Amino acid sequence: MEKIQLKNSLRLFLGIIFGVAAIGRIIFFKECNVEFTRLGLGIWANIVTIVVELLFSVSFILNKYLRSACVLLMLLLLAGMAIALPQVPISGLYTIFFFSPSPENLLVHFIYLGLVVLLLIEYTQHKSDNKK
Repeated sequence: MEKIQLKNSLRLFLGIIFGVAAIGRIIFFKECNVEFTRLGLGIWANIVTIVVELLFSVSFILNKYLRSACVLLMLLLLAGMAIALPQVPISGLYTIFFFSPSPENLLVHFIYLGLVVLLLIEYTQHKSDNKK
């Protein structure tokens, strides 16, 4: 029973993260277009990203088509990282490891925190299962 709760928590956490990301892209639409243009993509990439993030969010929250959504999401994330990676200056990579007061860094650390909480829940449940 506990494993199901953890899986549901992770699923809902990811659904909320992608929903918030899509809403952020809508609110800051012009700024996101600038970033996609800088990556060599056009406004179409921003629109597609918003739609895809909303679909993933709904899929995760409603627990529908989850396996397909996860596989597609992994492929899209890998493609996005492959497009962006050549443009990341090596000198800027330190921001991954140190907390800085930027929205991106705050979001990354929020995700780290959520994953650590879920890991702690899993560990605690595993320990209590072993005592039974």
